[in-house]
Amino acid sequence: MFTRRSLGFKLSLLIAVPILALLGVSFFIVKASFKDFREASVVTSKIETMTNVSNVIHALQKERGLTAGALASKDWSKVTEQRAETDSMLSKLKSEMDIVRIGSAMVESIERRQGAVGKLRSGIDDKSLTGGAAIGAYSEVIAGLIDVFQKTSTTIQDRETYAILKTIVILESTKESAGKLRALLNNLISSNLPATAKQSEDLMSLMAGVKTGLLSPGSAETDRLKSAVAAFEASASWLEVLKAHKTVYDLKAKGNYELVPGDVFASATASINELLKIREVETAELQEHVAHLRTSSTQILQWTLISVVLVSLAIIVMAFVAIRRLNLDLKNTIGQLQHSFDSMSITSIELRDTSQVLAEAASESAASLTQTAASLQEIGSMAQSNAENSRAAAGIASQNKESVAESHEAIEALARSMEKIRIGNDDVSSAVGAGNERMGEMVRMIHEIGEKTKVIHDIVFQTKLLSFNAAVEAARAGESGKGFAVVAEEVAKLAAQSGHAAKEIHDLVETRSRSVEEIMTSTRQRVDQSISVGREHLREGFDAVRRCEETLTKVVKSSNDLTGYIDQISRASAEEAKGVIEISAAVAQLDQATQLNSSSSERTAGYAEQVILRTNELEGVVKTLTKIVSGNEAANSALISKGTSAKAPAPLIKSKFKKIAA
Repeated sequence: MFTRRSLGFKLSLLIAVPILALLGVSFFIVKASFKDFREASVVTSKIETMTNVSNVIHALQKERGLTAGALASKDWSKVTEQRAETDSMLSKLKSEMDIVRIGSAMVESIERRQGAVGKLRSGIDDKSLTGGAAIGAYSEVIAGLIDVFQKTSTTIQDRETYAILKTIVILESTKESAGKLRALLNNLISSNLPATAKQSEDLMSLMAGVKTGLLSPGSAETDRLKSAVAAFEASASWLEVLKAHKTVYDLKAKGNYELVPGDVFASATASINELLKIREVETAELQEHVAHLRTSSTQILQWTLISVVLVSLAIIVMAFVAIRRLNLDLKNTIGQLQHSFDSMSITSIELRDTSQVLAEAASESAASLTQTAASLQEIGSMAQSNAENSRAAAGIASQNKESVAESHEAIEALARSMEKIRIGNDDVSSAVGAGNERMGEMVRMIHEIGEKTKVIHDIVFQTKLLSFNAAVEAARAGESGKGFAVVAEEVAKLAAQSGHAAKEIHDLVETRSRSVEEIMTSTRQRVDQSISVGREHLREGFDAVRRCEETLTKVVKSSNDLTGYIDQISRASAEEAKGVIEISAAVAQLDQATQLNSSSSERTAGYAEQVILRTNELEGVVKTLTKIVSGNEAANSALISKGTSAKAPAPLIKSKFKKIAA
């Protein structure tokens, strides 16, 4: 079944295997990280439970010590306050047991210890439990809670977490030994009686238990823990406890210890509180470690999942792109191979049919060569006749060439005569222009005469002014000036006549000047029009001469070309006659080549059969490659259909070659 799959499926499977392996490794990493995360959550719950249980143990230890003192001193006031505090701790433990994840056996054990506390209090209150029995009952309950404390710290896989929990359990046990020692010392000092043998033994064993616990706090011992233990051993409260213990032990046989019970109890309580602080520091260290463990496991889990997803996506995308490109390339290659196979199949069939047609055409060509030889003889006689006719046509073409040359010379003489006429017209135009310039000079002279009349007008005006002034002066002179006045009047009349004559001259000059200008303008326009018309006629004549000249030039060129063509035809006819003789010899050689072509066609047919066999083998290769790439045989039917349809063009080819042979 695997061999029937496509190449894309096989490549996908090969790429999927590493991805699955990566997912498998990532699964184990995620599983381990999730296990650490879950264990961190469990440890957090256990720390919460152990803290609550430790608070209850601490309250019961204090209650036990106060009860031991009250049994001797009969002062129950402090015991009542401590019982209320213990009940508060027990209530808090009970309310949080439903929240914190602990086993049902642990819950049952804690509830059983809670019931035992109520019973021993009832026994103490009704005097059924007294002295050492009451202290023992408290110690039994506390021992049960410490057992719960120890069991809570089990089943932890992380070594560092387990070591810190073990240290906390040892510190709790050490605190319990100190609590028992406080209760025993308070009972003996409060009663002030000699100690019994059991009490003396307990004094030593409890002190040894405290020291042993301080000397061996656990496998997770650190410099911080060592310094805390050293500080506890050097504290004033612990030194007071050691001093009281030594005093009681030394006077155990006599009693009368001369110690204040409240002071010793306070010192012992302060020491126990110091041990509680050390345990709380370790608990805080454990909480910090668990939080770090949870955070690191969460980060590992997140980054592992993200990395797996990203790497898987990247591999899948790259694999998809690579496989898709490979499939496209292979499909293109198969398509090209199929196309080549189709072309080769058609070509091989055409080659076989062509060889057969060539064999038939060779036999038909041999029969046609005899007819070709006879036709060549007729062509030779016709070529000789064409050579004689071409020589006669060459003579006529020479005479035509001479006549055309004479016509061309006459046209050139006409062109030269028209050029002379054009030059004469240009001379007339120049002469008329010169006359116009002289007439212009006359007009300018007339204008100058007009300007001079203006001077006469000015003289007349000045003369009139002088005559007026003379008349004025003559009037002033009186009788003596009458003669001068007459002269002035005559001068004025003369000036008036001069002015009138000057005006008439000016008007006459203006009139004649305009007449002359109009005559010049009219004359210039008529002359220009005549010259323009003459030039237009000359231009038309020149155009006609040019066209005739161009036409004759073309005729001369055509005559020359015709003569050259006739010469070429004459030479070609002679060469054609020679070629016919050579063709006759070639026909004989063609007959021999036809025989060789026939034998070659037979060999070509054999080669065509071999090509068809190789084409069939190539078809099998294409089918195999298609099966490897596509994984099915769907493409094979298409190839077979294409291969069968490839034989269709053979009749058409055969008919074409038959037409050629015919």
